[in-house]
Amino acid sequence: MRSFLFVCLLAILAATCTSAQPSVGYPSCLPTDIECIMREAQYTILATVMGNNKNSGEVNATASNYNATLLVHCIYSSFGNNAGKGGFAGQQLTVTGFGNPNPRCNNGQGADADPTTQKIFFIHVAEGFAQGATPVFTIFNPCGGGIDNTPANQQMLANVLAAHPTNALQNADPLCKLPPSNAKPTTTASPTPGTQVEKLPGIDNGAPGIVSQWTVVVGLAGAAASVLGALIA
Repeated sequence: MRSFLFVCLLAILAATCTSAQPSVGYPSCLPTDIECIMREAQYTILATVMGNNKNSGEVNATASNYNATLLVHCIYSSFGNNAGKGGFAGQQLTVTGFGNPNPRCNNGQGADADPTTQKIFFIHVAEGFAQGATPVFTIFNPCGGGIDNTPANQQMLANVLAAHPTNALQNADPLCKLPPSNAKPTTTASPTPGTQVEKLPGIDNGAPGIVSQWTVVVGLAGAAASVLGALIA
């Protein structure tokens, strides 16, 4: 019986470590949590895709990994430790990291950049370009990409910027005008006497906390290792 349990626990540990490898994407955002992505992306912009090098014959340019040229109309915000002032509205940028399907993303869901499409994109300056050179940008969320420029998404942007006014960037183009914020003030329920309220990691201004898959993995692995140690002893 002890041998059987020993083998089972080893199997659990192996499956836990191999099946929960981190996917490409966001440091602490789910692919569908656009508000979280906006609060972590260096820049949120509205841009039109002018072209891309997908399947162009260029080295390393494939449907799963290609660059796109974006014409920037609006720069809505900048967040993070490397928040910037923008200043590139009206310019064409090279943005790397597009590709769909993307084998490194959950379910293969990557980021598209189809010519003539206009979307809200989340980008950041790529590392490794020479000082003084024109910066190359990278898509911030390669496992999702841009979102449609719909009234609902414009409202979401407006609500985030109203909550974080110091991160908002000004745009002169009327195309960039967002609706007034309609976000309702958040209220915090009082804890029941005798209970302790513990915040989940990733909570920011009322946003839902996201528990990293590694938190779950480490917990399972730790529990299995404890039982394994008891059996060996």
